Amino acid sequence: MSTAARKLQRKRILRPMTTGRLPRLRLLLVLLLSIPLPVAGLLILRMTAPQEAVSFVFYLHRVLSVFYLLVGSFIILEAAPVFAARRRPTAPVAELPPVTVLIPAYLPNEQDIILNTLHYVLSRLHVPQDKLQVILAYNTPHSLPVEAALRRLAAGRPNLTVLRVPASRSKADNINAALPLVTGEVTLLLDADGSPEPDCFRKAWQDLSRGYDAVQGNCVVRNWQRNRMTRMVAVEYSYMYNVLHAGRFLLSGQGIFGGSNGYWRTAVLKQLGMNGAAMTEDIDISVRAVLAGYRLYHDPDIVATELAPVRFRHWWRQRTRWAQGWFQVTYRYQLPLWLSRKVPLSAKLHWTYTLLMGQIFPLMSMVLLSVFPASLLLGIPVPTDWLSIVSTAVIVSTGPLVALAAYLRAPAAQRGRLSAWYLVYGLLCWLWAIFQNLIALLGMANELMGSREWSVTPRGVGAQVSTFPAHPNRPRFEQSEATSASG
Repeated sequence: MSTAARKLQRKRILRPMTTGRLPRLRLLLVLLLSIPLPVAGLLILRMTAPQEAVSFVFYLHRVLSVFYLLVGSFIILEAAPVFAARRRPTAPVAELPPVTVLIPAYLPNEQDIILNTLHYVLSRLHVPQDKLQVILAYNTPHSLPVEAALRRLAAGRPNLTVLRVPASRSKADNINAALPLVTGEVTLLLDADGSPEPDCFRKAWQDLSRGYDAVQGNCVVRNWQRNRMTRMVAVEYSYMYNVLHAGRFLLSGQGIFGGSNGYWRTAVLKQLGMNGAAMTEDIDISVRAVLAGYRLYHDPDIVATELAPVRFRHWWRQRTRWAQGWFQVTYRYQLPLWLSRKVPLSAKLHWTYTLLMGQIFPLMSMVLLSVFPASLLLGIPVPTDWLSIVSTAVIVSTGPLVALAAYLRAPAAQRGRLSAWYLVYGLLCWLWAIFQNLIALLGMANELMGSREWSVTPRGVGAQVSTFPAHPNRPRFEQSEATSASG
């Protein structure tokens, strides 16, 4: 297939599902409800009942001051343990059991990288070949040339299974179809763009041997040098995995499966399965695992690299789906978490904060962005007492604090080259948060209006796999082999 034909095919397949009239109307509705309507309501109140408008702004300011003081304090509390956390010491492990790497893929989107990923997993992981099983479970709306290359690759490797799932409509469907074929005692769920470090299974087995049922590793952006967007996402990932999830785990003992680089006891994974109706099947299975009494561990020392979106619109669509998925999980499982007798109080408090904060914070932030600038323009006094000053100081300090914590815990290679971007993130994270809050509100609107379109995140053509060193007893796979096979 020619390059031009492949680009045309990819453009048709990956045509954004958010470019229609209804998605644009939903975005317009969210923007209207977020800023103009609150401002108009305050203006009407100011004209019809001046004194009531002053009282309204005063009490609203009090509520927001207390809210942001609590939120800022929690963020500082989450970041504090990260500064004192120690790196994993080198320790011997018991004999590694049979393991499986399960890779779900949507081939029209990932046909240019999937061969690289398979060769990497087959040749670089420090697992004996007789104990390593690799399963590619993919779906595609029509046949592709790369499928022939995949079949040839599997024909010469008995520990590789290439499974096409004809009726699949999601990543969850691909995983569920492959689970009956899994033979390993531990299963690594890995996205098609993922490259785990060679010693990943031995580190994960250390954690699982201590009584945990699943381990979430650290996801690091490897194409961070591509442009400004990927640099910002790389810093954001460092914050998510090294500060946010790590800090909450150190405080509450609750881990979260992030969708890739997650190591499960296979028996647990087969019992739970994936929810094909969930927009974020990873968060869905995380909560269901907690409800079933299982324990998830967060280990930032198990590193896997992956690809970040290279365009803002791709990042926007990806995060909108994430936001809608979190909203789904919140209303489906918040009450069952509190009613469950298997879930300890610490886990209930953790998940209540984690789930509800993602829904309440965007609403409160949009109120802050709309009402208070309008009150200043209308001449309504805003309190400037000690509570206002303290809450403002606390919430403003969280940006530089979490950026510093993420910087200290980031991989050395990124820390040296991205230091300026950590500073930018720390100073301008409020602007990044505005986009995140708007996306969260759009995700809520999509769910409430019954819109569950799945817009895939484009993968970079010709993206290189990670540069982790090759296993000394296995041949290094050359990039040219994958390129010629997929052509």
